[in-house]
Amino acid sequence: MKRFKIKQLFATVAIAFVLFFTTACTSGNQIGANPKSETRIADLGVKSNASDLNYAGSDVSSSSNPDVGALQQKSLPPLPNSKQPMIDRADPSSKVFERAGQSIQDASAFFKDTANAANERPESKANPAIEK
Repeated sequence: MKRFKIKQLFATVAIAFVLFFTTACTSGNQIGANPKSETRIADLGVKSNASDLNYAGSDVSSSSNPDVGALQQKSLPPLPNSKQPMIDRADPSSKVFERAGQSIQDASAFFKDTANAANERPESKANPAIEK
């Protein structure tokens, strides 16, 4: 038991030493980055959509993507969505017992079928040679 603990302790110390040594001896700078990697600069040719940002009091007509606010939404025609069916959720627990009873009856029908099938198998019948 003690030998196992010593092996485990030695392995932990060895792993910690290797981790410390590889971290301390990197050829990076003070930040820890590797100076040999290429520098990455943001692309200055990317088109900005800053003109499409709508602030309070800004001119919305110059924007290619105007925000549909509460005032403009009233002037737009309503979407032709189909209506959802009405579901009565006044008392969700009103038919819990009926549904549970139906589930139990469905499950018990399975057991009855299984029992009848098992009784019809020849190994469940009495041996006629012993009865004589």
